[in-house]
Amino acid sequence: MAPTKHLDSELTQSMTGICNNLTIGLVTTEYVTEDNFDGGLSNYTHRVALSLKQIGHTPIIFLITNKPSQVIIHQGIEVHRIKIRGWKLIRLINLLTLNKCSSALFQLCLSLCTLFYIKRMHKSTCLSILHYPSCAGLGLFRPKNLPCIIRISSYIPLWNKAYEMERTVNLRLSEKIEDIAYLKADALLAPSYLNARAVENAIGRPVTVIETPFIMETVELDDSVYRLYLQHKKYLLFFGTIGLMKGCGLIAEIIYELLDQELDLYFAFVGKDTGYLGYKGESIMDRIRKNAKQHVERIIHIDRLPHKYLYPIISHSYAVVLPSRVDNMPNACLEAMGHRKIVIGTDGASFEQLIVDGVSGFLCKIDDKRSLLEKIQKVLSLTPEEKNIIQENAWKRIQELHPDKVVNQLVEFYRQVINDFHHKNLNQ
Repeated sequence: MAPTKHLDSELTQSMTGICNNLTIGLVTTEYVTEDNFDGGLSNYTHRVALSLKQIGHTPIIFLITNKPSQVIIHQGIEVHRIKIRGWKLIRLINLLTLNKCSSALFQLCLSLCTLFYIKRMHKSTCLSILHYPSCAGLGLFRPKNLPCIIRISSYIPLWNKAYEMERTVNLRLSEKIEDIAYLKADALLAPSYLNARAVENAIGRPVTVIETPFIMETVELDDSVYRLYLQHKKYLLFFGTIGLMKGCGLIAEIIYELLDQELDLYFAFVGKDTGYLGYKGESIMDRIRKNAKQHVERIIHIDRLPHKYLYPIISHSYAVVLPSRVDNMPNACLEAMGHRKIVIGTDGASFEQLIVDGVSGFLCKIDDKRSLLEKIQKVLSLTPEEKNIIQENAWKRIQELHPDKVVNQLVEFYRQVINDFHHKNLNQ
């Protein structure tokens, strides 16, 4: 099996026969124009699209949705909403199979709807390459006449294990569909070595690592939510999906001891906690509140927020706690470090790619409540000078992910895949 590759920045200097300006189809299940604005895939796709446009390329968003199919323009970028069809047939098959393959059927439906739409679109707008996400097996049915890559933003077997999912037929089918999609793609990339190696070991194909580009694209800020809930409070912050995979169950285990020792400390949570597999039928937030006991008034939960409201909450936090069981260079970590915040992440869940323990943040052991509590206590005991040094180191690490560098690496990767695809077709 070939080893994980890290893209050489000089890779494509000698390539010929490929046009300078590319038209890139970015396929996604979420985008910043929609209600589910807060996901990592949404933010990644938006940042990449803006960066590609700024350096002279043409990104086109293909967004899978239950809204009517239509084309809108968002910040100068075409967004094609592709309506999901086939619901009646899926419901009938689910009824006949007792819902034993509902997720797999849904994935097949999404991929087929995407394929039909893009094939029609390609007849009038010549696409250079398609960029699929790993989720939902969207790249399973791909156009044969277009080069296609898949970016692995999550490897579903790792995610299902972290969520303690039961290994049903439905789950195994869904995992298999994503693996087949990986095998059918012309090339694979991932932002983290963790996911790249997991996929390589599973399917035997090399995965190129290109880190996630990051820039503070939100200019307009609104601190009204911060002022309403958190002004004048010393607080630790978790933001993102409040579930087992993100380590919120571990926070629940230490919350009482932490707040009982630090009587002036609050713990704020920003994000959704519904539909994300709580703990034994109980939502994680309810479990956190219950475990806090008499300190429950110092637990603050705010639903998901657009960046203009979220960023002031991040910037005023004492530190950000993200003890994920598994992750993939999460946007929450990038955004916190980009605000010069100390992040407490987990060693072995991809945070180690961003954080040097004690230098640019802190790393605790996965699922180890004593390790997490010790790291939080270490952060709380830092002198102002020590804290400032670590915060500046965090910010410097994030500057390495500026789109000027990372998106150019991505474009070079596109060009290599396009070149290989056309050479292969010429030789057939």
